[in-house]
Amino acid sequence: MEEDGKYLLNNPLSSMFDFIVARPKKEMLNDKKVLEAFQQVENKREEYAMKNNGQYYKLSIPQPLGRQFLAWLKRTVKRFLGLK
Repeated sequence: MEEDGKYLLNNPLSSMFDFIVARPKKEMLNDKKVLEAFQQVENKREEYAMKNNGQYYKLSIPQPLGRQFLAWLKRTVKRFLGLK
């Protein structure tokens, strides 16, 4: 939070973090259909990330070149070692 405060001094319309206060709806734990739907969404999200170098969502901006290179290097090493 200290770093975010410093950042905000020069970027008052932006923040490095989001702060969220939430309370669970415990009655949701009894709704098996809702829980199954949430689980299916989470399973798809995890499957997508496994196929995309740990990225959970498509990026809205282009990746920096270094990140692209590291992703390529990771794929190449896995292929060389015979890993999936």
